[in-house]
Amino acid sequence: MKNLKILIIALFLLTVTSCEKSEPVVADKLERIEGLIQIDGDNIKVDRVKVVDTSNEKLVKEMGLKDEDLHPAYYIYNPEVEYEDFKLSDKAYFIFTDIEGKYIDEDVDNKEYITDSRSEFMDYLENTYSEFPIKVPYILYIRGDKIEVIYENFKYTI
Repeated sequence: MKNLKILIIALFLLTVTSCEKSEPVVADKLERIEGLIQIDGDNIKVDRVKVVDTSNEKLVKEMGLKDEDLHPAYYIYNPEVEYEDFKLSDKAYFIFTDIEGKYIDEDVDNKEYITDSRSEFMDYLENTYSEFPIKVPYILYIRGDKIEVIYENFKYTI
Protein backbone atom coordinates (compact mmCIF):
# COMPACT_ATOMS: atom_id res chain seq x y z
CA MET A 1 0.00 0.00 0.00
CA LYS A 2 2.84 2.40 0.90
CA ASN A 3 4.57 1.69 -2.43
CA LEU A 4 1.31 2.43 -4.25
CA LYS A 5 1.02 5.74 -2.38
CA ILE A 6 4.59 6.70 -3.32
CA LEU A 7 3.94 5.71 -6.94
CA ILE A 8 0.85 7.93 -7.04
CA ILE A 9 2.79 10.86 -5.58
CA ALA A 10 5.63 10.26 -8.04
CA LEU A 11 3.17 10.25 -10.95
CA PHE A 12 1.64 13.46 -9.62
CA LEU A 13 5.09 15.03 -9.45
CA LEU A 14 5.82 14.03 -13.03
CA THR A 15 2.88 16.16 -14.07
CA VAL A 16 4.08 19.22 -12.13
CA THR A 17 7.85 19.07 -12.46
CA SER A 18 10.14 20.42 -15.10
CA CYS A 19 12.32 18.13 -17.19
CA GLU A 20 15.35 20.34 -16.60
CA LYS A 21 15.07 20.67 -12.83
CA SER A 22 13.94 18.39 -10.07
CA GLU A 23 12.19 21.28 -8.33
CA PRO A 24 8.41 21.31 -8.70
CA VAL A 25 7.08 23.91 -11.12
CA VAL A 26 4.73 26.53 -9.69
CA ALA A 27 1.14 25.60 -10.47
CA ASP A 28 -1.42 28.30 -11.21
CA LYS A 29 -2.81 28.54 -7.69
CA LEU A 30 0.36 27.84 -5.72
CA GLU A 31 2.79 30.48 -4.51
CA ARG A 32 6.48 29.56 -4.39
CA ILE A 33 8.46 30.96 -1.50
CA GLU A 34 11.91 30.33 -0.10
CA GLY A 35 12.33 30.37 3.63
CA LEU A 36 13.86 29.16 6.84
CA ILE A 37 11.42 26.93 8.68
CA GLN A 38 10.58 26.22 12.30
CA ILE A 39 8.09 23.49 13.09
CA ASP A 40 6.04 24.05 16.22
CA GLY A 41 3.38 21.36 16.61
CA ASP A 42 0.93 21.79 13.75
CA ASN A 43 2.30 25.23 12.91
CA ILE A 44 5.14 25.84 10.51
CA LYS A 45 6.78 29.20 10.93
CA VAL A 46 8.48 30.52 7.82
CA ASP A 47 10.99 33.36 7.66
CA ARG A 48 10.98 34.32 3.98
CA VAL A 49 14.42 34.71 2.41
CA LYS A 50 15.87 35.19 -1.03
CA VAL A 51 18.42 32.60 -2.07
CA VAL A 52 20.98 34.17 -4.40
CA ASP A 53 22.97 31.89 -6.71
CA THR A 54 26.56 33.10 -6.29
CA SER A 55 27.32 32.32 -9.92
CA ASN A 56 25.02 35.25 -10.82
CA GLU A 57 27.85 37.78 -10.66
CA LYS A 58 25.66 40.68 -11.80
CA LEU A 59 23.17 40.18 -8.96
CA VAL A 60 25.94 39.60 -6.41
CA LYS A 61 27.52 42.90 -7.47
CA GLU A 62 24.18 44.76 -7.46
CA MET A 63 23.52 43.55 -3.91
CA GLY A 64 26.98 44.69 -2.80
CA LEU A 65 27.93 41.26 -1.49
CA LYS A 66 31.56 40.57 -0.63
CA ASP A 67 33.46 37.27 -0.90
CA GLU A 68 33.26 36.78 2.86
CA ASP A 69 29.42 36.97 2.63
CA LEU A 70 29.18 34.19 0.10
CA HIS A 71 28.76 30.46 0.44
CA PRO A 72 30.34 28.66 -2.55
CA ALA A 73 26.93 27.98 -4.13
CA TYR A 74 24.45 30.46 -2.68
CA TYR A 75 23.82 33.39 -0.35
CA ILE A 76 20.76 33.72 1.88
CA TYR A 77 19.50 37.29 1.73
CA ASN A 78 17.45 37.92 4.85
CA PRO A 79 17.41 41.61 5.79
CA GLU A 80 15.00 41.06 8.68
CA VAL A 81 13.78 38.02 10.56
CA GLU A 82 10.00 37.90 10.40
CA TYR A 83 8.14 34.62 10.79
CA GLU A 84 4.76 33.90 9.21
CA ASP A 85 2.53 31.08 10.42
CA PHE A 86 1.35 28.37 8.05
CA LYS A 87 -0.40 25.04 8.42
CA LEU A 88 0.29 21.87 6.46
CA SER A 89 -2.29 20.90 3.89
CA ASP A 90 -3.95 17.55 4.55
CA LYS A 91 -2.36 16.40 1.29
CA ALA A 92 1.07 17.97 1.80
CA TYR A 93 4.14 16.18 0.63
CA PHE A 94 7.81 16.51 1.42
CA ILE A 95 10.84 16.19 -0.83
CA PHE A 96 14.28 15.77 0.67
CA THR A 97 17.63 14.15 -0.08
CA ASP A 98 18.05 10.83 1.70
CA ILE A 99 21.86 10.72 1.84
CA GLU A 100 21.88 8.09 4.60
CA GLY A 101 19.71 5.69 2.59
CA LYS A 102 17.13 5.35 5.34
CA TYR A 103 14.17 5.65 2.97
CA ILE A 104 15.78 4.91 -0.41
CA ASP A 105 17.95 1.96 -1.39
CA GLU A 106 21.61 3.03 -1.17
CA ASP A 107 22.23 1.76 -4.72
CA VAL A 108 19.85 4.32 -6.21
CA ASP A 109 21.63 7.26 -7.89
CA ASN A 110 18.95 9.87 -7.20
CA LYS A 111 18.61 10.17 -3.44
CA GLU A 112 15.66 12.57 -3.63
CA TYR A 113 12.85 11.09 -1.55
CA ILE A 114 9.19 12.04 -1.83
CA THR A 115 6.71 11.30 0.92
CA ASP A 116 3.39 12.43 2.26
CA SER A 117 4.32 11.25 5.75
CA ARG A 118 4.89 14.10 8.15
CA SER A 119 6.45 11.67 10.65
CA GLU A 120 9.07 10.56 8.08
CA PHE A 121 9.90 14.20 7.35
CA MET A 122 10.17 15.04 11.06
CA ASP A 123 12.35 11.95 11.60
CA TYR A 124 14.58 13.09 8.72
CA LEU A 125 14.93 16.61 10.16
CA GLU A 126 15.68 15.39 13.67
CA ASN A 127 18.34 12.96 12.40
CA THR A 128 19.91 15.36 9.88
CA TYR A 129 20.07 18.72 11.61
CA SER A 130 21.53 19.29 15.04
CA GLU A 131 20.64 22.96 15.22
CA PHE A 132 17.14 24.43 15.32
CA PRO A 133 15.85 26.56 13.77
CA ILE A 134 17.27 24.98 10.65
CA LYS A 135 19.66 27.26 8.80
CA VAL A 136 18.96 25.59 5.43
CA PRO A 137 16.45 27.37 3.21
CA TYR A 138 13.50 25.34 1.97
CA ILE A 139 11.34 25.93 -1.06
CA LEU A 140 7.68 25.89 -0.14
CA TYR A 141 4.59 25.83 -2.30
CA ILE A 142 1.64 27.36 -0.53
CA ARG A 143 -2.03 27.95 -1.20
CA GLY A 144 -3.43 30.59 1.12
CA ASP A 145 -2.13 29.68 4.58
CA LYS A 146 -1.60 25.99 3.74
CA ILE A 147 1.71 24.47 2.73
CA GLU A 148 1.27 21.95 -0.07
CA VAL A 149 4.96 21.06 -0.65
CA ILE A 150 8.15 21.41 1.37
CA TYR A 151 11.14 20.90 -0.92
CA GLU A 152 14.75 20.65 0.21
CA ASN A 153 17.06 21.58 -2.64
CA PHE A 154 20.19 19.48 -2.10
CA LYS A 155 22.32 22.39 -3.37
CA TYR A 156 21.26 24.39 -0.30
CA THR A 157 22.35 21.71 2.15
CA ILE A 158 26.04 21.72 1.28
